Amino acid sequence: MHQKVNNEPSDLFPREAQKRDQVVMVLIYATELEAIEGACIEANASRSSLIYAILQEATENFTNFSVPEGAKLRRRSRTQDDGGVS
Repeated sequence: MHQKVNNEPSDLFPREAQKRDQVVMVLIYATELEAIEGACIEANASRSSLIYAILQEATENFTNFSVPEGAKLRRRSRTQDDGGVS
């Protein structure tokens, strides 16, 4: 009798599976933010209302979210990205 082997990434590579799960969470989060933004635009809400809604959503749903181990957060440089002066 053969034992069925599950070749899911979570079984073979737990760190990669964790990173994949975090990427999925970020994608879901980004989709939710687009929905919030769309709702605020449709309601002619102000930019401050949009920012408040996004921050509230972030604190309610992602209080346990953490940056993957080894990830480096970078601050955008205005001079490189959009031609602004820093």
